[in-house]
Amino acid sequence: PAEFRLRRKDGSYVDIETMSSIIYREGKPYAIIGISRDLTERKKMEEKLHKSEERYRTILEDIDECYFETDLKGNITFGNNAQCRDLGYTLDELKGLYFKQYTDESIIQKTRDIFANVYKTGQPARYEGAYINKSGMKYHSEVFVSLMRDSRGTPIGFRGLSRNISDRKKMEDALRKSEER
Repeated sequence: PAEFRLRRKDGSYVDIETMSSIIYREGKPYAIIGISRDLTERKKMEEKLHKSEERYRTILEDIDECYFETDLKGNITFGNNAQCRDLGYTLDELKGLYFKQYTDESIIQKTRDIFANVYKTGQPARYEGAYINKSGMKYHSEVFVSLMRDSRGTPIGFRGLSRNISDRKKMEDALRKSEER
């Protein structure tokens, strides 16, 4: 198949797809047979879809909060720029990273329990946790996680937002120490 953009008599354009074959008679080309179909509406819908995907991709990439998706086992399947910034990994390094590789040991069981409950109930959860970036530095995040399902309703993973709250934790700690004195 070949695609063409043709100009109509009225000056508008039409996108078509054409397939053709040569018919031979006595070993010599005799005729060409073909079929064409109008792709104009499909092309318009593809362009709208592309613009919509671009819009949401840009939002996800540019928000300051970390957005992530994991499979049911806890491996990252998608992360945005903020997630890369906080964890210190590139997008390529982030994909496939297992949650235990960046989760502080003190909350690994808590994290498992929370995700298991989200899976079991389908209800989103919010919690705070400690994480370790690629360079070994510990930081704190507030995490919101929910269940992802396929078109049949079968759980396929988790998605979430997290916000680095390390500065807030330091201020709260300083205030607590000040009040103790």
